[in-house]
Amino acid sequence: MFDADHVHQALAELNEGEAPTYEMVKRIGAASDWPLETWAADLLLTCQVGQQFDASRDDRVRYFLERRSGPIGAALAVSITLPEG
Repeated sequence: MFDADHVHQALAELNEGEAPTYEMVKRIGAASDWPLETWAADLLLTCQVGQQFDASRDDRVRYFLERRSGPIGAALAVSITLPEG
């Protein structure tokens, strides 16, 4: 898992029409190359990464998922529901 800022930095180095390679992203994002389980347990569940969406943002989320004209920008989306209280 790479931090979005590092991925965007890798993309900024490309010329128009070029595609990034995994090696390019890995080189630039070395500081944020976390195993999935580390990212989920140590970063996501401690609220250091990600965004919380509640009912007040349903319209915005629905817009991005249903009205898009191209692929979803994230390689992975995670939804974790915690018990109330």
